[in-house]
Amino acid sequence: MNRTILSAILFATVSALQADTIRLKSGETIEGTIKRETADSVTIEVPFSATIMDSRIIPKAEIEAMVRQTKDERTFLTLDTLEVPNTALDASALRNIQSQFEAFIRDYPNSHLLADAKERLAAINAEAARIDAGEVKFNGAWIPAKEYSAEKYQIEASLLTAKIQSLAADGDPGEALNLFAELKKTYPQSIGYGEAVAVARKAATDLERRLAFEIGNLPIKLAERAKTVERSAASDQARVKQALEQQDARLKQAAEQAKSTDRKFFKISSIDEFGLKQMQKDVVSLQKELAKPEYSKLETTATAAKIEVKTILSADAEEARTALDSLTALWPQFEALPRLKAKVEAKEAEMKASQDPTPSASDSSGIPKPQPKNTASANSGDSSAAPAESKSLGL
Repeated sequence: MNRTILSAILFATVSALQADTIRLKSGETIEGTIKRETADSVTIEVPFSATIMDSRIIPKAEIEAMVRQTKDERTFLTLDTLEVPNTALDASALRNIQSQFEAFIRDYPNSHLLADAKERLAAINAEAARIDAGEVKFNGAWIPAKEYSAEKYQIEASLLTAKIQSLAADGDPGEALNLFAELKKTYPQSIGYGEAVAVARKAATDLERRLAFEIGNLPIKLAERAKTVERSAASDQARVKQALEQQDARLKQAAEQAKSTDRKFFKISSIDEFGLKQMQKDVVSLQKELAKPEYSKLETTATAAKIEVKTILSADAEEARTALDSLTALWPQFEALPRLKAKVEAKEAEMKASQDPTPSASDSSGIPKPQPKNTASANSGDSSAAPAESKSLGL
């Protein structure tokens, strides 16, 4: 059962559930979570947005009907947040989802949602079993272990690129750039590396702006720290000052450790003058590096290579050969080139075999010659009689 079906199962079940519902005498219906009920009113929490909740206090005199969600329904709805991974090289993520569905089945054996939970768990168990058997799931497609082993370089580069994109989108440009450095070092001949260049450029721009803002506010932050010491009781000032100095030392040590590794970017601290300025220097240097023509060329090369690879894998032998020649000229160091060449040669061999039928015994006119019966009586007394022609000849 694929991810689409799994999602459909859960969506259909969750759609059938409802949050706590209050229907007012005015005709308005309010859905949310009832937090408190008194003799005169009901307090219900209603989602204002994806992250903000609004609390409403409704007089009971205005309420016509009220339906509360059961505990098992509320628990099952939390399972809606569990994403079946689209890519899984091991079953660890699935194990976590399995355990939560198993807990629901154990805790609510009489729930009307029990059958739905069991069906979802069975689908997850099936995916985990495939991974345990050696398959891997990549972008929703299942890949045999042998094929994954052969394509491990490109697949892992693509996974790292996806993680970089996710971090950048989630507002963590520093860690995205750390992983870009890892991608560059480990998978330089991958399509994923080329695809990550544009993401790295944007992440570097975002990080540079944040650092410029924090550095601009640094005098204000440092002045506030000084006032903190001054406002402390005389007996505490030495202790507070020492604590702040120890904090500065830890921040400086973290910055120096980062400088000695490929992970040049770390969590921004608004009072870490040394770290902020060091990261600003590093990110400006990276921006200059990414502005070089070779990175623009890498982007376009990766985009074109991706198209040629798809053609090689999906087209007939003739088109695949043309795409391979184009890819070879475009990116002679591309890591997957030897394997793609083997695939094209296999297609060509298959095409040649289909165009070269098994020859039959015939004369120059193409009319088949009569063949002697391969029996003992036909060959009796004639040791020069030729054996019947092998049916595998010419294959």
